[in-house]
Amino acid sequence: MSRKFLFVFSALCVGFYLLFVAFLKYQKRYHNNKVLAQIQKNEEVLDTLSPVWRALEKDVNNLELPGHYSSSYFSKELVVYAITANTKKRQRTSLEKLDYTCSSVPQKLVPVWQEIFSQVQYFKYAETARVEIELVDESIYSIDLYMDALGKSHDNQFISVYAEFSIKVDVKNEEPLQVLITEWKNTKIDIRKSKQLLFSDDTDVVIQSPKAIIEANGSFQEEQVIKALQGEKVPSFFFGDGVDTGKVSICDIDKDGWDDVYITSKGRNVFLKNNNGVLEEISSQHGLNLKKSSCSLFVDVDNDGDEDAIIGRYLKKSLLLINDGGTFRIKKDVELPRFVTSISSADYNNDGLLDLYVSTYYVTKLAGTYDQSFSSEEIREYRSLLKKKKKGDSRNIARNMLLRNNGSGQFVLENSSVNVHTSGHQGCWSDFDQDNDVDLYIANDFGRDFLFRNDQENGFNDVSHLLGSIGSFSMGISWGDYNNDQKMDMFVSGMYSKAGSRLTKRLIPLGLDPQFLRMAQGNFLFTRHTNNNFQPQNMKGLWSWGGQFGDFDNDGYLDIYLVDGYYTAPKQFRRGGDT
Repeated sequence: MSRKFLFVFSALCVGFYLLFVAFLKYQKRYHNNKVLAQIQKNEEVLDTLSPVWRALEKDVNNLELPGHYSSSYFSKELVVYAITANTKKRQRTSLEKLDYTCSSVPQKLVPVWQEIFSQVQYFKYAETARVEIELVDESIYSIDLYMDALGKSHDNQFISVYAEFSIKVDVKNEEPLQVLITEWKNTKIDIRKSKQLLFSDDTDVVIQSPKAIIEANGSFQEEQVIKALQGEKVPSFFFGDGVDTGKVSICDIDKDGWDDVYITSKGRNVFLKNNNGVLEEISSQHGLNLKKSSCSLFVDVDNDGDEDAIIGRYLKKSLLLINDGGTFRIKKDVELPRFVTSISSADYNNDGLLDLYVSTYYVTKLAGTYDQSFSSEEIREYRSLLKKKKKGDSRNIARNMLLRNNGSGQFVLENSSVNVHTSGHQGCWSDFDQDNDVDLYIANDFGRDFLFRNDQENGFNDVSHLLGSIGSFSMGISWGDYNNDQKMDMFVSGMYSKAGSRLTKRLIPLGLDPQFLRMAQGNFLFTRHTNNNFQPQNMKGLWSWGGQFGDFDNDGYLDIYLVDGYYTAPKQFRRGGDT
């Protein structure tokens, strides 16, 4: 075999290989572009169907489906997977749960949700939400939805309805738009009745000043947004990540048996003294009329039997205020950090003194780069950290801090592994491994969360692997034994977005980092097992900032109260978007 032949053969092999690689790249690009085009088309279809969702909500409120507003959107050959009411009812304290079975047998020419409507006298509200969409045929889409409603039952009890269902919709992009719902399949029905609501809005009861009630129920931010949208000129405000929201602390400051309320904000903080169920603002009388604060914590740091105050601040150094007979005085010789978003306390070293863990959140737009509050050594450390950080893991120059109470009125910064550089929303203590010392969970807004096990002489060890791949992009953490098995479980709060979940799930096969799916999945309940591993369970929620365990219905089991919300447009400017 000649050398010339070998050369030509080798060249042809290389050429064919390069052509094959180029073909694979083209095929992948073609496939990706096709997937992206379908994703865009799906979202456009959901937006186009906004009138359908509004019509469904109106008819649900009218207890008729199909009804006056939506009947034109239903096929005359509609296939329904109905629901059947079970005779068994479950009672937990004053809450009655009605059991329903979702049928797997299709039926034709039957009303939708007749069994639900038969229980309802009227709905106060009924809202639907779109969760998922998939093209199943040339013009037929399968859409997953859920509905949430509250009203009154025929026996005059409050009744709540949560329903998950999927519909098949034939969408023809003609003029006018032709839409026909051809199938309705129920997948989950949850109906509960109660003689009274768990909570009621008593703002106008506990606050007696008409002007104060208006201020308490108002929103300065919404007022400015309305003015701007109406073309008025409004002032510019600083809204940095981590400091946009105020915090609330509850503490019986004056030891009269009634819990008082302290609210921090970027303006003036508010102290509401509880006088037998009536709130009165008297912050100046107690030395608590401070400004530009991000959070507060009332704990007894000097072991004298009354709660002192730690006030977290962002643009200025945080403060320690000692409780002197009901009047709070700033302890000026104590150095506490800036850029603080939350503070938690625990006696982590079991010396009888409460220590502090301070979460920080630095906004680089404050100065364009790093401002003068950081030393050159801290900046070098941070730059070194940035070189080592993994993709998608946020690292802020301001680090969280473990501050040890030395017993002489001072807090000393510990050289600890828990002093991590994160977009810290919260650190929360609990002895999850039951070895008689407190461990620490850190919620990180933009990156992985941290779970540190307290090993006393050996310091804090990072055991975040116990969370699996779920622990990241969180904004709040609460510990509690929700299943009464004597082991501490966790509720971790995060952002839930229906559109975000749809999009990230479809973009991951195209190369999106899988951890970004967590950014839109919402909340997770972590159940601890005997081997100290945690089993996560997804709980949607909304845009959640934090949750708190508490037995609100006094049935012996911990419930969860969740604080949700980011921004909702003023009613007169709102459109039927899907977030």
